[in-house]
Amino acid sequence: MAVRDSALRVLAPQQNEAREHILELLTKAYWMEIETVMSYLAASVNPDGVRAQEVRDELADDVFRRSRGRGARRRRDHPRGCGHRG
Repeated sequence: MAVRDSALRVLAPQQNEAREHILELLTKAYWMEIETVMSYLAASVNPDGVRAQEVRDELADDVFRRSRGRGARRRRDHPRGCGHRG
Protein backbone atom coordinates (compact mmCIF):
# COMPACT_ATOMS: atom_id res chain seq x y z
CA MET A 1 0.00 0.00 0.00
CA ALA A 2 2.92 2.34 0.63
CA VAL A 3 3.99 2.24 -3.02
CA ARG A 4 0.50 3.12 -4.21
CA ASP A 5 0.20 5.95 -1.70
CA SER A 6 3.52 7.48 -2.81
CA ALA A 7 2.47 7.25 -6.47
CA LEU A 8 -0.78 8.99 -5.70
CA ARG A 9 1.07 11.73 -3.88
CA VAL A 10 3.09 12.59 -7.01
CA LEU A 11 -0.07 12.64 -9.10
CA ALA A 12 -1.96 14.81 -6.64
CA PRO A 13 -2.84 18.32 -7.91
CA GLN A 14 -0.77 19.96 -5.16
CA GLN A 15 2.34 18.09 -6.40
CA ASN A 16 2.36 19.85 -9.76
CA GLU A 17 5.81 21.37 -9.17
CA ALA A 18 7.38 18.02 -8.27
CA ARG A 19 5.72 16.40 -11.28
CA GLU A 20 7.06 19.11 -13.60
CA HIS A 21 10.55 18.63 -12.17
CA ILE A 22 10.36 14.87 -12.79
CA LEU A 23 9.21 15.49 -16.37
CA GLU A 24 12.09 17.89 -16.94
CA LEU A 25 14.60 15.31 -15.68
CA LEU A 26 13.06 12.56 -17.82
CA THR A 27 13.06 14.81 -20.89
CA LYS A 28 16.71 15.71 -20.36
CA ALA A 29 17.65 12.04 -19.91
CA TYR A 30 15.73 11.10 -23.06
CA TRP A 31 17.53 13.67 -25.21
CA MET A 32 20.89 12.64 -23.74
CA GLU A 33 20.15 9.06 -24.83
CA ILE A 34 19.15 10.26 -28.32
CA GLU A 35 22.42 12.19 -28.55
CA THR A 36 24.37 9.07 -27.58
CA VAL A 37 22.63 6.96 -30.21
CA MET A 38 23.23 9.61 -32.86
CA SER A 39 26.91 9.70 -31.91
CA TYR A 40 27.18 5.90 -32.18
CA LEU A 41 25.47 5.95 -35.56
CA ALA A 42 27.73 8.70 -36.86
CA ALA A 43 30.82 6.82 -35.67
CA SER A 44 29.65 3.61 -37.32
CA VAL A 45 28.89 5.27 -40.66
CA ASN A 46 31.95 7.50 -40.76
CA PRO A 47 34.69 5.71 -38.79
CA ASP A 48 37.77 7.65 -37.77
CA GLY A 49 41.25 6.43 -36.98
CA VAL A 50 44.29 4.72 -38.43
CA ARG A 51 42.61 1.37 -39.15
CA ALA A 52 39.08 2.71 -39.64
CA GLN A 53 38.81 1.97 -43.36
CA GLU A 54 40.27 -1.51 -42.88
CA VAL A 55 37.78 -2.33 -40.12
CA ARG A 56 34.92 -0.90 -42.18
CA ASP A 57 35.87 -3.05 -45.20
CA GLU A 58 36.17 -6.19 -43.05
CA LEU A 59 32.75 -5.59 -41.50
CA ALA A 60 31.19 -5.01 -44.92
CA ASP A 61 32.73 -8.25 -46.22
CA ASP A 62 31.50 -10.15 -43.17
CA VAL A 63 27.95 -8.82 -43.55
CA PHE A 64 28.00 -9.69 -47.26
CA ARG A 65 29.23 -13.23 -46.64
CA ARG A 66 26.65 -13.84 -43.93
CA SER A 67 23.74 -12.42 -45.91
CA ARG A 68 24.78 -14.29 -49.06
CA GLY A 69 24.98 -17.55 -47.09
CA ARG A 70 21.47 -17.12 -45.69
CA GLY A 71 20.10 -16.31 -49.12
CA ALA A 72 21.74 -19.39 -50.62
CA ARG A 73 20.15 -21.62 -47.97
CA ARG A 74 16.74 -20.06 -48.58
CA ARG A 75 16.94 -20.60 -52.32
CA ARG A 76 18.21 -24.15 -51.89
CA ASP A 77 15.46 -25.02 -49.42
CA HIS A 78 12.63 -23.55 -51.46
CA PRO A 79 10.74 -26.08 -53.62
CA ARG A 80 10.97 -23.88 -56.72
CA GLY A 81 14.53 -22.76 -56.03
CA CYS A 82 13.69 -19.09 -55.61
CA GLY A 83 14.23 -16.84 -52.61
CA HIS A 84 10.54 -16.29 -51.88
CA ARG A 85 8.31 -18.38 -49.68
CA GLY A 86 4.73 -17.77 -50.39
